[in-house]
Amino acid sequence: MPQIRYSPSDMVKKANFGGVQSVKNKFSGANVPTFVKQFTLHYKDIKRTLTQTYMLQGTELQDTKIIAVRHNSKLVDTMKVQISGDSYDIKDISVDDSNDYITYDLITIAKVKKGGA
Repeated sequence: MPQIRYSPSDMVKKANFGGVQSVKNKFSGANVPTFVKQFTLHYKDIKRTLTQTYMLQGTELQDTKIIAVRHNSKLVDTMKVQISGDSYDIKDISVDDSNDYITYDLITIAKVKKGGA
């Protein structure tokens, strides 16, 4: 399988990776689930082909998107991703654990739907 290479200039967007913790709201005193950032990575949006998009219709992956990041061993699929204020769940991580100098992981993410959406 040929290695995927991206130019560093492709990795211009930033995504925060972390988890959700209950934090006490200072006004009401109630615990509120809040995103807590652990680290930030630069990423590139990966476009799907029309055929790939059609194949995902009717599956749990139809409303997902894929981002590429430099390989990072701290990534786990239980993390949350925050991009431009929007929260995403990690659905899959395709790890490139080859022995090459620079490798990339492809992360499939789904936007978190709020309230009865």
